[in-house]
Amino acid sequence: MTMSRLGDALHISKSKISELLSGKFYPRWELLYDLAVALGISFWPLYRLWRQAALETENKSRTWVDNSTSRVQGTMTATRSTPPLDLTAFRDLTENGYRLYAGVFLIGPYCQAAIDKTYDRLWLSWNQALASPDARRYAFTVLRGAHQPEGTAAGSPPHSCPPAQRDVVARCRRPRTGFRVALVREGGRSPVPGVEVGPVPERPGAVTGRR
Repeated sequence: MTMSRLGDALHISKSKISELLSGKFYPRWELLYDLAVALGISFWPLYRLWRQAALETENKSRTWVDNSTSRVQGTMTATRSTPPLDLTAFRDLTENGYRLYAGVFLIGPYCQAAIDKTYDRLWLSWNQALASPDARRYAFTVLRGAHQPEGTAAGSPPHSCPPAQRDVVARCRRPRTGFRVALVREGGRSPVPGVEVGPVPERPGAVTGRR
């Protein structure tokens, strides 16, 4: 669909669409909702990502967020959708391992927010994930991006090291919790995409962290 046709469908100018796609302004949800419907995009994961970014990154107020949603809230509630069944199964398989990885860098609600953001992003790009050479590796890349800073939320821990260094930190900071978390090497396989999770064998005299 061309920008001109999209502008006609949304009743906005081509230049406005260009500004929206270039990120020059943070749009109200009502505009993004109309855009998602016009393009056939699942709007529920997009809404959650938009809301989280509005509050945490763009410093928008909850009043602004609520006002931006009011016109389409009823329609959204009536047409609530669910993720594809294969994505739901994929989440059941991977979520615990992903939480172990993200929990190295984020605590409490920030860890869960990163997990939720990961699966919302996967929902929006699930067809690309399935079409990629390795959907597991694709998904793990999304996870790593979900806890990188997009503008640090108030109270959120800093993340200054690049992804490769964070993988090393993840491997080293969980040595005695009963699990091993390590980045799988090229060509490796595990029950969790990109992450190896398994029991740590105890050795005589080893410190296990148990009391």
